[in-house]
Amino acid sequence: MMSQTSLKRDYDISEEIGRGKLGTVFKCRSCSAADSFAVKFIDKRSRKEWKEEAKILHHLSPHPHPHIIHLDNLWEDETHLHMVIDYCPNGDLFNFIVTNQIILSENQARCLFNQLMQAISHCHEYRVVHRDINPENVLLDSGYSVKMRFSYEKLHHI
Repeated sequence: MMSQTSLKRDYDISEEIGRGKLGTVFKCRSCSAADSFAVKFIDKRSRKEWKEEAKILHHLSPHPHPHIIHLDNLWEDETHLHMVIDYCPNGDLFNFIVTNQIILSENQARCLFNQLMQAISHCHEYRVVHRDINPENVLLDSGYSVKMRFSYEKLHHI
């Protein structure tokens, strides 16, 4: 794993886009390809489970799936783990529905549910059990397609 200096050399980090139990997520852009990503700064001092999410994403990374957040890069320093992951500009499904006061049609719900089931099936194929599937863990990419994310405390690799 590389240091935070390498992270800042390879990515232009911009605004904060989320905050959770373990850390903070920022939007970033690759300096080499100008692609947008999110970088999750996980405080290693906050909880002992900080490695779990990275471990699962790393396990799945050789087997990418269009409806699962992909780990693009990983850095570690003394206090933080930095995970560069897919950027989902439409946020999570819960906030998208509440903020926009949207009622999904049956067809829209079926499409999202189908994408989510494909992601879950893929995880099970590689012996990963999610255990915390909820609208906050379903992100929406720029095309409003599902990208399932993981919450560290509910992951299980069998």
